[in-house]
Amino acid sequence: MNIIIALTLLAASHRNPFQYVEPPPVKATPKVIVQQAPPPPVIVQPVVEVQPGPPPPPHFPYELIGRFGLVRDPIVAFVGNGQVITVQIGDTIDDTFVVRSIGIESVEIGYVNRPETLRLQLDGSV
Repeated sequence: MNIIIALTLLAASHRNPFQYVEPPPVKATPKVIVQQAPPPPVIVQPVVEVQPGPPPPPHFPYELIGRFGLVRDPIVAFVGNGQVITVQIGDTIDDTFVVRSIGIESVEIGYVNRPETLRLQLDGSV
């Protein structure tokens, strides 16, 4: 009886070693191709050297107090730093300032080796 049970069990299984059975189809897995984006271009900024500008002109420490003398050769007086000074056109003050022009109500003061000028009014305003 053991043989009969074995044959029954053998017949009940679907496997037949003498019969060709096609293998189940292989599921195709899609190949994912990941392309990396090219790196952004490197932008090289040119090095720009910032040249410092000239320092600001020095403060004029004197106050214009008067004008006198001839029209063709005027003289102006300043007070400051505990002293009174008198100058004419072209004279330097403290080796820093130059008297550029003397008008009836104003004086133009320039700076030695600099193009800037400062206009002083006889009434005390700048």
